[in-house]
Amino acid sequence: MKHTDLPSRDILVDIYRRATLIKQNDERFRSVIKSGKLAMVYYSPRGQEIIPSAVSVNLTNRDYIVTIYRGIHDMLAKGVPVKLLWAELGGRVTGTCKGKGGPMHVTHPASGVMVTTGIVGASLPIANGLALAAQIRGEDRSGYCLFRRRRIQYRRVS
Repeated sequence: MKHTDLPSRDILVDIYRRATLIKQNDERFRSVIKSGKLAMVYYSPRGQEIIPSAVSVNLTNRDYIVTIYRGIHDMLAKGVPVKLLWAELGGRVTGTCKGKGGPMHVTHPASGVMVTTGIVGASLPIANGLALAAQIRGEDRSGYCLFRRRRIQYRRVS
C-alpha cells in the first residue's frame, strides 16, 4: 500500500467520530439496563465499533443497509438518529418503528437502514433485492448486508 492510498485525515476523523458514538451509546445502554431503568434485550457491539464506522463512512443515506438483530452499531454508524433509536429500543411511540420493532426489527429508511432481520444470513437476499430494484430503476445506490457469525462478514451487492 502506498502512502497515497491511505484515507484522508477527514475520513479517519469521521470513522473515529462514528466509532466513538457507538462506544458511548453502548456504555449508556449497558448502564441504563444495569440500573433497571430500562428492561430490554440488548446485544452489546463492544469491540465491533470500527468496521461499521469504516464501511458507513463510504456510504450515503441513499445507499441501503440490511443488518441483523445485533446491528445497533451498524445503525448508529449509518446515521440513524440516536434519539429515535433510543426511543425504539425503549418501546416508545416516538421510535423509528413506533416502538413496535425493538432491537430485533429497527428500520429507518431516511438513513438507508431498510431492515433489521432476526435471522442470520437473511440480509443477503434482501440487500440483493434492494440493489437490483435500484439498478432496474436506474438509481445510483448500493445495497449492503451486514451480518456476523463467528467472524464479522460484510458484503456489498450492487
